[in-house]
Order: sequence, then structure tokens, then C-alpha cells
Amino acid sequence: MTTAPDDSVFPSGHTVHLTVGEVLLAEGDEEDAAYLLPSGRCALSRGAEQVDVIDAGEFVGEISPFGGTP
Repeated sequence: MTTAPDDSVFPSGHTVHLTVGEVLLAEGDEEDAAYLLPSGRCALSRGAEQVDVIDAGEFVGEISPFGGTP
């Protein structure tokens, strides 16, 4: 995963680039950020089971900044 400042979307945001199969958030991680998926798709899994798919234009981890976990 690589990150870079990105003022074009959110003034305080960063761009995160992932490769196929790389994990952005793991269940139980404590995060303080939400992520907007500008392109591609992101699988959401609980354990080994895929439970949902996030598509381009959707948010993931949006509960984390408010004290929740992904």
C-alpha cells in the first residue's frame, strides 16, 4: 500500500493505492479514517467468507472515525 496527499477530493485526504488482494482494513482494526473508492471494486469479508462488495464511488470504513471498527 502506498499513500500520497490528495487535495482534489478532500483537503485533508490522502490517496491510497492497493494491489489486487491487498488488505485495506482488517476486521477489528482500530482506524481513524474512512475511504472513498474512486475506481475498481473492494471485497468485504468476515473471516474467510465474502459478505459484500464495495463499488467505485462508495465509502468503506466510514464508521471507524466515530469510534467503531470496520
